[in-house]
Amino acid sequence: RGNTHRLRATMRRLLPLLAVAAAQEDFGNMFGQQKYCAPYKCPKEKEAVQNRLSFKAKKGGCDALNSGAGMQMFSAKQSEPTPIDACCDRRQACDSICGTSTKFCDAELKACADKACEDAPDKEECDRKKSMMQLMQSMDQGACKRHTDGQVAACKCVKPDEAPARRLKTIKEVYEKNKGDASKAEGLAAKADTSKKFGALLHKLVAKYPAMIKKVADPQQEYWEKIMKEGIDKKATDDVVDGAEEDEDVEDLDAADEL
Repeated sequence: RGNTHRLRATMRRLLPLLAVAAAQEDFGNMFGQQKYCAPYKCPKEKEAVQNRLSFKAKKGGCDALNSGAGMQMFSAKQSEPTPIDACCDRRQACDSICGTSTKFCDAELKACADKACEDAPDKEECDRKKSMMQLMQSMDQGACKRHTDGQVAACKCVKPDEAPARRLKTIKEVYEKNKGDASKAEGLAAKADTSKKFGALLHKLVAKYPAMIKKVADPQQEYWEKIMKEGIDKKATDDVVDGAEEDEDVEDLDAADEL
């Protein structure tokens, strides 16, 4: 536990420098991370369409965006809700939206977080959380695999002449499940006539109807939350004990004066 506290303190001191480095385009390459992942592609003469409306995000908002300890190593406050958590939930769901790319998903996350922090009551705290999120993303070597796995599960390759009807069906399903205006479906489907365009459209619909994202527990995340909580509880107990010892010293001095 002592090591955990020291590591967390060290990381917090390094954060300002790392956050600046994370803003550089080649920072991820320092950790062997690909700049952008290869997009999902169907065989020739096939088009990718959304196979199912199944979007998941690990509980914890931005703390759960990447695997491992993530941002929880920086501060005990990381588990508290923040204005950008919804953006991070959407980023996790983006991997399972057929037709998206990691470049698209990351750009949408940045735009969402920037807007959320502009409107946040505590802009400074929101910007701090955003910087840590960007830092953890820059060191995340599992991003490409998660996106590829998400695309494989979300996409279905069909004949080009079948794709328009499949896209229209998906849009209608989104509106029906969320009690939206399904009369817009045909017009939207006509504009989103490629896998890439449809992916962008579906991403907007998921942003409009965040209830489509199912929150799931992550055992690894829960483990680190437990470690952090135990460390905080131990520190609080130690502070109480130290205070009690100081009181005893004062009482001993008072007793000596009476003698």
